[in-house]
Amino acid sequence: MEVKQLTYSVGIDIGGTFTDLFMIDDETGKLFVSKTPTTPSMLKEGVLAAAGLAAPQAGEKARSLLEKASKLVHGTTVSSNAIFMTKGAKVGFITTAGFGDQIMIMRGYGRVAGLSLLERRHFRKTDKPPPLVSRENIMEVHERIDRDGKVLANLEEKEVMEAVRRFKAERIEAVAIGTLWSFRNPVNEKRIKEIVTKSFPGAFVSTSHELSPLIGEYERFQTTVANAFVGPLIRDYLDELSETLTKNGLKSPLFILQASGGVAPAEDTIPVNTIESGPAAGVIAAKFLADLMGIRNVIATDVGGTTFKVSIIYDGAWSYLREFIVNQYSLRVPAVDVSSIGTGGGSIASVRLGRLRIGPESAGADPGPACYGRGGTKPTVTDADVILGYVNPDNFLGGRIKLNRALAEKAVKAEVGDVLFGGNVVKAAAGIRYVMDNMMADLIRKCSIQRGYDPKEFVLMAYGGAGPTHVSGYASEAEIREAIVPELATVFSAFGAVVCDIHHSLKISDPRPAPADPDVVSGIFEQTETKAVEKLHSEGVLDEQMALSRWVDMRYRRQVHQLTIPIGNGKLTTEDLADLVRRFEAQYQTLYGKDSAYAEAGVELVTFGVDAYGRTKKIALPKYPRSEAGQVRSAVKGKRDVYWMKLDSFAPTTVYDGTRMKAGYEFEGPAIVEHLGTTIVVDPDQRARIDEHLNTVIDMGVSR
Repeated sequence: MEVKQLTYSVGIDIGGTFTDLFMIDDETGKLFVSKTPTTPSMLKEGVLAAAGLAAPQAGEKARSLLEKASKLVHGTTVSSNAIFMTKGAKVGFITTAGFGDQIMIMRGYGRVAGLSLLERRHFRKTDKPPPLVSRENIMEVHERIDRDGKVLANLEEKEVMEAVRRFKAERIEAVAIGTLWSFRNPVNEKRIKEIVTKSFPGAFVSTSHELSPLIGEYERFQTTVANAFVGPLIRDYLDELSETLTKNGLKSPLFILQASGGVAPAEDTIPVNTIESGPAAGVIAAKFLADLMGIRNVIATDVGGTTFKVSIIYDGAWSYLREFIVNQYSLRVPAVDVSSIGTGGGSIASVRLGRLRIGPESAGADPGPACYGRGGTKPTVTDADVILGYVNPDNFLGGRIKLNRALAEKAVKAEVGDVLFGGNVVKAAAGIRYVMDNMMADLIRKCSIQRGYDPKEFVLMAYGGAGPTHVSGYASEAEIREAIVPELATVFSAFGAVVCDIHHSLKISDPRPAPADPDVVSGIFEQTETKAVEKLHSEGVLDEQMALSRWVDMRYRRQVHQLTIPIGNGKLTTEDLADLVRRFEAQYQTLYGKDSAYAEAGVELVTFGVDAYGRTKKIALPKYPRSEAGQVRSAVKGKRDVYWMKLDSFAPTTVYDGTRMKAGYEFEGPAIVEHLGTTIVVDPDQRARIDEHLNTVIDMGVSR
């Protein structure tokens, strides 16, 4: 009798507090999840631990699970942590003589880049972020290319050798190379790379013409330096992880999440593209689920251990950035548009200048919140949730971690209760939750109302370990009518990793005034598409799995800000380019107002790009038959006292077992639903139902 060889698609996401795993049996469609504390000092151990927890659910051992994996997609926070904590490789930078201060000047806006309007108002309190390369390790060499790609001055190779000698003496680990107009003619950058690679073996080398062949030397240089800063860390981590997984049975390719919302093979991963990749996977998962449910407008919210993230999906599409700011550094990296604040389940509550503040500091996974009993003494949001009765101390992570309420009370009382609430621990915990929920609602408003969207026209999706626990508060504060807690909420980014496509974004700056020659523009796109197809072929993507989309970055001449406008495939005509200009002008007017443009300046086509996708096989989430709404009584675990803001007191509250919830069940708040990795909180005056995919849909009770 032939034994069927099972295969699994596996997604693993490492967060600041927990490492999450999602797995689907490719043959039967059965789903498996696991969640384990992140191991900051040895991240691969958390990956193996998550696989070890999931394996028995499928009747496997960890090794056989990895042996049968058809693919494994991994999201890492290594690069993000390095940027936020400015703890990366020691970098040396080689650039054109006279331009060594470009990344220090930061176009003059570095001290306020990425800050809110309120933060910018306190200008004296702002500052530039620490440079990723010290000024003494920026070496200038004589060479010059002009805007048309003509060599005006040959490279002084002796100066490059001198730079290498200095870098060796300074124990530099990574070398970034960025020269003027290299994207028009990279001959000098290529020669510098040859010299560095030959004379400085072992150094990680990053060049601007390969990484970001785009106009704007500051952003191009900064992206190149950032790639060098995180490069050795990512290289070493992925080499070690690949080796460990292979030794433990993995035979399939290892794919790595990208900030663009796609994946790339580990060996082809560009380090800087992994920065903030985890949040992108959550948005991909939100769109996947929204499409399944027939929903077009979604506010995707992710509450993890350290951050709260928001992304807008409008008319079935998420916003896409060609450049984003992280820790005040401007990076020319394609990314899903995700806004975040440092507020999550592990965020520390403190009193500063007489005001209660939440985050951005986090207790992380080690030592974690005070209630973990691992030495943490600072009060966190999780501690407040335990005190208020939302989180069951005996059933955290299905009972694998026992929480200590007494330690939570001690921390909250000492740091918040005694300072602001006359020693009242419950009022202090309620204050922590209230401030957090309002901070999150405020970010939702900024991402929706301030961009012209009405939150009442959107459905909110709440995921991450702490999202379901707080959605009843922050969604109602933001006047959202309906919220969805996915069945896979606690491992949503890991789920998103599995449904991501392979993605590469290829682009080149070649500024041309409109009307441009359609034959020339077509030629630029055809050359770029040829490279994209070759890239996908090298990764095993078949022609029928490929999808290519073109876009152009455009601006009014002599202006700085650009808009990205899509354009059709195939041979372009004069009318195609005229329509491109019309759509640019219409979008510009929509964004900035009527008559805001100086049309007499003319329009310029700046950058030509191609997004190349290798479509992966899409999984099918199971659908369950509906049960009678009233049968929800069979899922009741019991009752416990929970503090409700709207009642300003504790009240006996029905607690449901999430594993016993079935499609069609309905219930009213106040209520608690306990799942393996999270707790769903339904406030008084709110109603909830379980849909055919076992998602919990909450009517927030907001007037229409």
